[in-house]
Amino acid sequence: MAVTPAGAFASPTGMDAADWLPAQVPGTAAMALRDAGRHAIDNLLPLHDKDVWFRRVLAGTGEHRLALEGLATIAEVYLDGVPILVSQTMFARH
Repeated sequence: MAVTPAGAFASPTGMDAADWLPAQVPGTAAMALRDAGRHAIDNLLPLHDKDVWFRRVLAGTGEHRLALEGLATIAEVYLDGVPILVSQTMFARH
């Protein structure tokens, strides 16, 4: 997971140098920041004005199914740098 200034990246392309943190999934950005020692109840990092990125390398061959539940209210999903989903609600399963 990486947190960037809003709009700093239009897509995940070119984000290799971002400050990537390990993130447990399912989980939240706040949980990953807490686990990395960057988010505590007495030192909260505001996220409302940031972009939060999660990434995962898919291994193996053949068909895969990507199931997404409870994405943040506004979310974009990319596969190999190509947008495949835009979500406007956290209540939809994709």
